[in-house]
Amino acid sequence: MESNEVSFGQYGKSFQEKIMQALLTDPKWAEQMMEVFTTSYFDLKYLQYLSDRYFQYAKKYKDFPSLQMLVTIIKDELKQPGSDAALRDQIVDYLQRVKANPSPQDLPFVKDKSLDFCKKQALRTAMIKAVDLVATDKYE
Repeated sequence: MESNEVSFGQYGKSFQEKIMQALLTDPKWAEQMMEVFTTSYFDLKYLQYLSDRYFQYAKKYKDFPSLQMLVTIIKDELKQPGSDAALRDQIVDYLQRVKANPSPQDLPFVKDKSLDFCKKQALRTAMIKAVDLVATDKYE
């Protein structure tokens, strides 16, 4: 069976950061993405961390956090003793860049490309699971 090492890495850092920015700025699109998105699609640790907290909040409270709330959550978690200071610095730096450029014009392309990527990966995963079930005679 193939490994599940699929990521947005092929598109580069800037593209991945714009995916996260689109998630933060467009809750309707984020809702669509939540169904097919996996944080491991990001190959940048700080984006994995941010998206994980973002979607955890949404699942718990049935709504996405504002940027300010996400900052509060992350600051609270990463001020704990033994937390990753480099990770915190990367997240702070990234969020400052998002605030400085709140709506880049290329987000529609990024949204289309990444949603399509996630849907294809979800389908691929479902097909692999189905093949495994058929191979073990589990048809329910």
